[in-house]
Formats: sequence, C-alpha cells, structure tokens
Amino acid sequence: MNIIFESTIKSSGESPSDWYIELKYLENNTIKKSSSIDEYEKNLSEICNAESIMIESNENKWIQDSNVTAEQYAQINSQMRKVQEELSNASDD
Repeated sequence: MNIIFESTIKSSGESPSDWYIELKYLENNTIKKSSSIDEYEKNLSEICNAESIMIESNENKWIQDSNVTAEQYAQINSQMRKVQEELSNASDD
C-alpha cells in the first residue's frame, strides 16, 4: 500500500492541550487542521468521502514535530487508543 495521508502532530504552546494535527492528503495536497481527535476523525472522513476512498492504517504516515512535548504526545496517543478500542469493539459486534 502507498502512503496517501500524512498526519503531523504539532505544538501550539507549552500546555499538554496545546496541540493540533495537520492532516495532509498527498494526492492533491489538501490540508486540514484538527485541534481534537474528534475533529481529526471528521476531517479524515470528509476527505475519504469526497475522494471515494477507504483508508487502511498503513496508508497514513504519522509524523511528530520536534517541539511537541512528551505530555502533548501522551495526550494524543491516549485519545487515539480510545478511538481504536471503540472501533475494534464496534467491528466485533
């Protein structure tokens, strides 16, 4: 599979909640900024629906800017794990 998305974790301050994710669709360089995991999911879904594509997890490359703090990364990672668990539980039904 080819990488078709880049998701870059970026810092907008020092607080653990001062982060956002820049989602880039590489086929046409569409960029969406998401300040929450819910917004990230919505933006990803909108692009996939508009382009009529289904994304596999290995088609999304995650990048972390060098100024992202460990606390910011941990917060995003924790929230993403919850989403993955919910998706896994929903697919088991």
